[in-house]
Amino acid sequence: MDNDLVSPDPTIPTKLCSKCSVQTMTAGDFCPHCGNSYVARGRRPSTKIVALLSAVILVLTVAVGGTVLKVRHDNDQEQKAVVAKLAAEAAEELQAEEDAAAAAEDRKRLNREAAEAAEDSERTVRASIIKQMQKSVTKDAKERVADGELDGPIFYTSCDPLGGGSVDDLTAFTTTFECLAVNEKLDGDQVRGWVFSSTVNWDEGSWSWRLGR
Repeated sequence: MDNDLVSPDPTIPTKLCSKCSVQTMTAGDFCPHCGNSYVARGRRPSTKIVALLSAVILVLTVAVGGTVLKVRHDNDQEQKAVVAKLAAEAAEELQAEEDAAAAAEDRKRLNREAAEAAEDSERTVRASIIKQMQKSVTKDAKERVADGELDGPIFYTSCDPLGGGSVDDLTAFTTTFECLAVNEKLDGDQVRGWVFSSTVNWDEGSWSWRLGR
């Protein structure tokens, strides 16, 4: 005789009890021998496991959140560093431009001062040449008096540029003067004397003169 159970009703399943290992043809959910449930139930995790999992999840969440915050912080710091670098470079460029402009102004000022100093020096030289020229005319006039050519005495000689000229015109290479060898002092500031014509070559620092206009 076959030991396998054959159900008269094919709709009734044969079930094996996981607890007592007895096969039974039943539509019920419990073993008729030991009362064990045929329905497998998952074990409910213990409180410790739940707490541990919660802690792990919290740690992971904090770690992820901390990582995100660190990345954001690092990005912020990097952006601030870039902005600071750009600002520093812009400030350096601006300072360089200002320094260059200041240097250019200093060069202009120095050139202007040098030109003014050169002009002042030239005027001083010209004034000295005029004095020497007047002495030369005075000496010549006195010699002419001694020779009986002119009436004396000769006190001094005064020279002025002809034709509205000026010794301040530093662009002129030569200047013509009318000189008066004074031999008579009149009332007030009036004087009388012998007229000489003189020409100065400023580049050579030389002069020539003659009696008369």
